Amino acid sequence: MKKSLRFGVYAFIFTITLLFSGFMLYQTYAVAQPIKEQATNISGIQVISQRVTPDKVEMTVTFAKGFDFAEKYPIFIQEVEQKAGNRELDIQIQDRPNAKLKQVWNESELAIQEGLALKRYTLIEEKIAMKASSFELTQSKVRIDDQYLYISLQDHDHTLYRVLPLDQSEKGVQE
Repeated sequence: MKKSLRFGVYAFIFTITLLFSGFMLYQTYAVAQPIKEQATNISGIQVISQRVTPDKVEMTVTFAKGFDFAEKYPIFIQEVEQKAGNRELDIQIQDRPNAKLKQVWNESELAIQEGLALKRYTLIEEKIAMKASSFELTQSKVRIDDQYLYISLQDHDHTLYRVLPLDQSEKGVQE
């Protein structure tokens, strides 16, 4: 009896170890690694950290100098969403804003929220362009797709990136 009980315990431990190892290998090679590879396939994106759980993918990314955020980031998001499957996606963007960029953002935010609420997206682009010009920023870009509004502001080596959902029932500004 003791021998069969010991065998059962060993079989149970072996099975649990095998299942856990298989799950970890799947998470690493079928989900986490392809997502990180996807990021490196788009030039200018650097993954700082990544965490994959059964229901969520969390990433922190930064961008190289000269990265065209408004054009390339939406493509990156689509491809990562595809690789993540039905997992929730949480991407944190590390930008490098200076005081001038923060001031432009703060002074534009009300008009941006108003434009989103009223679905007057050209108002947003006009306001951003006007503020960028008055503060003599190096570059400002606004892009919209079916889910998000992408805003990038640049003042020489400093950058500020924002992604806002078009559906205002979702959470607000993603920094």
